[in-house]
Amino acid sequence: MLGYRHPIFGQITATADYVGDRYFNQQNTLKGNDYWVFGIGYKKTFEKWDPRVSFFFDIKNLTNEQEIVYGSGSPGNESLRPIYGRYLIGGVEFSF
Repeated sequence: MLGYRHPIFGQITATADYVGDRYFNQQNTLKGNDYWVFGIGYKKTFEKWDPRVSFFFDIKNLTNEQEIVYGSGSPGNESLRPIYGRYLIGGVEFSF
C-alpha cells in the first residue's frame, strides 16, 4: 500500500495485491494463473468534531481482473469461485 495524507484534504491510498500460481483440486492438476489486483481509496477525517467522523471510499479491482480466486474438489468435479469484479465500498466511521 502506498499513500499520502494531507492535514486538510484527507488521505489517498493505492494498493497492489499479487496472487501467485496455485492449484484448485486435490491432485494438483488444475492450475490457476497468477494475477494482480489494484485499488485506490480516499478518506477524510474531521478531527475536531466530537465524536470524530471519517468519510471513506475504496475502489477495488480497478482493472476488472477475471480470474478464479479459490477452488477445491477432485479432478472433473472442482468447485471454483471467481474473483469479484470492480467494486466500490464507502462508509462513515465514528470514533469516540
